[in-house]
Amino acid sequence: EAADANDFRLKAAEVNKVYSEVLAAVEADRSDLSKAANDARRQNAQFFAAGNEPGWSLVINPSKGEVVYTGDYGKETKSFGYSTPDQGPSGESIYEVRSLKENMRITIASKWCTDDAGKVYPYTVGIELNGKSYAGCGILLQ
Repeated sequence: EAADANDFRLKAAEVNKVYSEVLAAVEADRSDLSKAANDARRQNAQFFAAGNEPGWSLVINPSKGEVVYTGDYGKETKSFGYSTPDQGPSGESIYEVRSLKENMRITIASKWCTDDAGKVYPYTVGIELNGKSYAGCGILLQ
């Protein structure tokens, strides 16, 4: 039977090929991201930040309803419920997130930030947690 020249529907093999290509692109590491940021991106996280002294990282993942702070070079992990940010006076995003025991305030400003290794990121991030302040850089993952 001759193929209809006006039939533009994809065959199963073509659909599988496109699906495989899309999946590979989504799962591939982005070269501009660290391993931790790529891991977070694969879990559909929206934002990743990191800083030093002591080394910390932050993952904001609205799809999972959580904000995860990892501090002291990975020795401590704190999980908070996600809440929509407020807008600060200079247009920055301010997150007030809570767990049963703690509150954390995250400020994300759309201001270029250079980390200790000299890498430049589009966002400057500040965290206040348990009376301590942490500064770092951040990037959108999606």
